[in-house]
Amino acid sequence: MPRVKLIPVQACLFIGLLFSGIAAAQDRRAEGLALTCYTCHSGRAVENGGIPSLEPLTREELIRRLTEFRAGAAEATVMDRISAAYTDEEIDIIADYITARNKGK
Repeated sequence: MPRVKLIPVQACLFIGLLFSGIAAAQDRRAEGLALTCYTCHSGRAVENGGIPSLEPLTREELIRRLTEFRAGAAEATVMDRISAAYTDEEIDIIADYITARNKGK
């Protein structure tokens, strides 16, 4: 079987494309997880005071609150059920995305 030889430039381009694809997929995953939060935590529901805004929360506060909801340690209407589906890793991803988005405003 013939061997394919890659020159260094081709190898670097291939590796760069591979990692950029992985990074893009991770960005889409983060966005998908976090944007579900904004279904309720934005717009009129927040303006009318019915649902808290995510904007003033730090990364640590978001992680703590989601973890408390998931454990049933915080009073909730639906957040206990929503957060029950998230892993620790997903909660970190959501907190990172939301705080980065808040800083960008």
